[in-house]
Amino acid sequence: MRIVVNFVIMLLILHTYAAFSQPEPGVIEDDSTATIESTSEAIITGWERTKEFWSDSSITARIINRFLRDEKISIFIIKVSTQNSVTTLSGELESKELAQRAMDITIATEGVIEVINDLYIVTRKKSTAR
Repeated sequence: MRIVVNFVIMLLILHTYAAFSQPEPGVIEDDSTATIESTSEAIITGWERTKEFWSDSSITARIINRFLRDEKISIFIIKVSTQNSVTTLSGELESKELAQRAMDITIATEGVIEVINDLYIVTRKKSTAR
């Protein structure tokens, strides 16, 4: 929800900037032009950060979706986080093969440029209770 609100606010700011960035014909520009330019730079920087965050969030969502659809990986809890298109996987798995499978799924996801593997291999004893 917070992402959507930030996105809407940025759109409103950009719309306002576009409406006031063009001088009216016959109007001589003054020192306020510098203020408008610095404001526009701040808006563009904020917009780039919002796009970057949105992109990272969608990468994370695609990876989690792929994990949930994978019958071998879906039973494990793997924390997925992405920053600047670099994805970090953390959690516990039962084998190196499953860890490699999680890595393969992640690196094959569009937008991922690097994967940091913080996965741990934990062997669990099988219960002998009947």
